[in-house]
Amino acid sequence: MLRLPSSQISRESADPRFRDRGAGLAPAVIIVGLLALSAAVVYGTGGTSQAYPHVVYVPIVMAAAYYGGIGALASALLAGFVVLGPLMPLNTLTGESQPVEGWLFRTVFLVAVAGTVAVLIKQIRSEKGAKLFAESHNASSRLPNWSELQNQIDGFLRGSGLRKPHALLAIEANNLEQIAYTLGGSVVDQLPALMYEQVRAILPRSHSVYHGRSNRLAVLLPTEEMAVPEAVSKAITAFRRPVRLDDIPVYLDVTVGSADIETESKTAHEAMRQVNLALETAKHQARRHVHYRRENDTSSRRNLTLLGQVPAAISADQFQLFYQPKVDLETREVVGAEALIRWMHPEHGLLSPGHFMPQIENTALIDDITAWVVETAWRQLRSWRMAGIGIELAVNVSPRNLLNTGLVPSLKRLFDQDGDAAALFEVEITESAVIADAQKTVRQLHEIRELGAQIALDDFGTGYTSLRYLTELPLDKLKIDQSFVRRLQQRNAEASVVNAVIQLGQELGLTLIAEGIEEEGIRGHLMHLGCHQGQGFYFSKPVPPATLQGMLGRPLPVHTAAS
Repeated sequence: MLRLPSSQISRESADPRFRDRGAGLAPAVIIVGLLALSAAVVYGTGGTSQAYPHVVYVPIVMAAAYYGGIGALASALLAGFVVLGPLMPLNTLTGESQPVEGWLFRTVFLVAVAGTVAVLIKQIRSEKGAKLFAESHNASSRLPNWSELQNQIDGFLRGSGLRKPHALLAIEANNLEQIAYTLGGSVVDQLPALMYEQVRAILPRSHSVYHGRSNRLAVLLPTEEMAVPEAVSKAITAFRRPVRLDDIPVYLDVTVGSADIETESKTAHEAMRQVNLALETAKHQARRHVHYRRENDTSSRRNLTLLGQVPAAISADQFQLFYQPKVDLETREVVGAEALIRWMHPEHGLLSPGHFMPQIENTALIDDITAWVVETAWRQLRSWRMAGIGIELAVNVSPRNLLNTGLVPSLKRLFDQDGDAAALFEVEITESAVIADAQKTVRQLHEIRELGAQIALDDFGTGYTSLRYLTELPLDKLKIDQSFVRRLQQRNAEASVVNAVIQLGQELGLTLIAEGIEEEGIRGHLMHLGCHQGQGFYFSKPVPPATLQGMLGRPLPVHTAAS
């Protein structure tokens, strides 16, 4: 495990909770005064033959508390040799002196008491310090945690306000699961410290760094020293350089959220909620950075409300399937379709998947939605077959669905109704589905393939699928991601990637489908490279089933993105 960097350790040593009590002149004066008072009390009460000599324990304990073992020893020797030493009579009334062995034994005893007390105080302080450290620092990275960040912000806000404007950044590594599956969970424990080093290298020392979740850091940013956009830009740039895990260079895909810390009507909890909301918004929108604005709250509340309405919406038949044609690039005739969900919301009207699916995919509701999509698409496919229409129909399945043992039995139940129709039914998965649990995913897909359905790998080129998994998956089709297709004629790099994917697909005997075709030139270029089918607004947007039926049996007219 990586240890905390020295710069962060120095921060701990400066924290009064983790060091001995401040030793100064004032405690020493008080201790000497107590020793003098002890001498006066002992002398005034009749000498060392009485019980009052025990009052010297008070300054000895105090010296141990403020000055540790050395202070306690000095105080004990002063008490034994001076305060209660040979100059102090055994009995002040008779003037009888103490025997030498008496005051020597007392001195040794006082030294023993001083040493014992000093050790006990040191142990108590050490345990208390360790407890405070554990409460305020992450156990694995030893970086200050979210609780410590909250204390820092509350300290700012409880005082006279922030003397300087501050902002809060949250930085999260998105590909933690993929790294964990590849290198193991124990290696991933090193990531926060490595992320800290990346951040620390580009930010001033006055910017404190905190460790929240396993893959999330926070930065307290004095914005007079560095503006938020500059800090975000530097952080993103820093993470373009790979970190080394077990001598393997690993790229960290990071997202950043930011929020201003305001002095009016703001608590530490509110500031941290806002920066986390900004980060989650950036992740859902597939953006590198989002700065918190009040409209983020409105959007978040709306998403939460929509999520709560999903079960009732399924029962009320508010969801619909639209179908985007898959077109033969050479003939421009429809050869298949992809089923895409829409929500006819009673308040918000027709909602596209981007308004509700990202939230649903993170919950168990995705199983209910997928079950509805599969059954609805299956009924439509059978309806088309009864009308003499034999086109293929694809549905999207999420990673969570493939980890659910109920998917294959559900498909089997449907395919038992019409075995011939199963060959026209297509299951589309993304590369992230393979990463989630490669062995289980491969096994599930083989079972689906054995039922007669086709398997397509969607958005190929944007994820982390290795070529080994590509050969192990029972694929029939490979879909080239639209991010490459749209820039096909603009950048040579994209053209090279698309050409390589097409050649790979041809070698594996797969049907190749390009997404996001919006121009005639791109259609011609893809056809020349050997791509078989395409989707995109050049051909058609997603349409209701009746509209799709009207497109069959003839070449589609040209559609531009603007139309």
